Amino acid sequence: MELKQITDNKELMEQLSLMFSLAPRYMNKKEACKYMGICYRTFQKAIAEGLPAVQIGGVLRFDRLAIDEYLKNKII
Repeated sequence: MELKQITDNKELMEQLSLMFSLAPRYMNKKEACKYMGICYRTFQKAIAEGLPAVQIGGVLRFDRLAIDEYLKNKII
């Protein structure tokens, strides 16, 4: 197998892994940033713009389904 094919296969596997790995239902800020593919600062702006959060045990968590709905409403 050629080196390019191995590299392409590795990249493909990484992309598939990201696509099919389901994030937990409730995420902390770091997990939510990674799920959304944005930096912490942009995430803070999303919260200010209305991204809903829930407080569980005194800790803010972000519902994956609410994030999906938020992003769906941001489509231009």
